[in-house]
Amino acid sequence: MAPESILVVDDDPNILEVIRTRLGAAGYAVATAETADDALAKAAEEPFNLVVTDLKLAADDGLELMAKLLLRIPTCR
Repeated sequence: MAPESILVVDDDPNILEVIRTRLGAAGYAVATAETADDALAKAAEEPFNLVVTDLKLAADDGLELMAKLLLRIPTCR
């Protein structure tokens, strides 16, 4: 059985590394993205069970990212 997959989005690479390490140690498959565009591209390539995003990204807004994910990727819930 494949592990649950999580996409973590944050513009701080140190935070991404800590979260990726902790979730990976808990048995999750973790992908990371530093921008909303990168997150959208990754989500279009593979399905994720969960997306965790920072609300304030450098050039984007986490809530807008979630709205875009729901609109552009119909299987994202």
